[in-house]
Amino acid sequence: METQTWYLELTEEKGSHKFYEVTLENADLTICYGQMEDTGYSKKKTLETPDKAQAEADRLLQEKREKGYQDVVIGKRKRNVLESKYPKMEVTQIAQVFAPWRTKYRRPTWIPIVLDGDGAITDSKFSGMPYLPEDESIPVCGCCGKTLQLFLQLNLDQIPRELQGKFGEGLIQVFYCTDEDCEYDGSNELGYIWEAFSNRHFLRLINNNSNISNSAQIPE
Repeated sequence: METQTWYLELTEEKGSHKFYEVTLENADLTICYGQMEDTGYSKKKTLETPDKAQAEADRLLQEKREKGYQDVVIGKRKRNVLESKYPKMEVTQIAQVFAPWRTKYRRPTWIPIVLDGDGAITDSKFSGMPYLPEDESIPVCGCCGKTLQLFLQLNLDQIPRELQGKFGEGLIQVFYCTDEDCEYDGSNELGYIWEAFSNRHFLRLINNNSNISNSAQIPE
């Protein structure tokens, strides 16, 4: 029996472009479908007889045609360009429409100025030497037990003037485990490294400014 192939396409209002292809060879039925820009998916089934395979192919194709699919020649049909139900707008018009929303949710932000070098022990910094309270060592990972790496130290006296006093005083410190051999699979209460309150990272606020200025130390 000669192999037969039917190829259908559908352009939806939401902008997707789908294809549906049925190939019939004796009692074997192969169905390919998906988005036109992708390779799509494929499945194959074998019916009891060629006649039953033909009937199944006719049923599947009829279902697709009722949903709006059209028979086309592969590669010959251009995608439909659907007219939007919304009027075309210039960038300035879009900005005007969203201006109230942008005003309501506008939040100021500050970009950190990063300089080479570690700076003073109590300076704001990414990585480097952290400030440690007297008689205290660098925190360790709750999973592997190894020393945590300083990720961020933020001196609240060095943040923009508009924010000073809103988060208290002192230093915010964030430590993180960077050991490649620290392999935790999430099987108990320790938590994955990316989870809030995971034992593989450590966050604290040191808010005794007098202690910070008088007993700053460099960790061993």
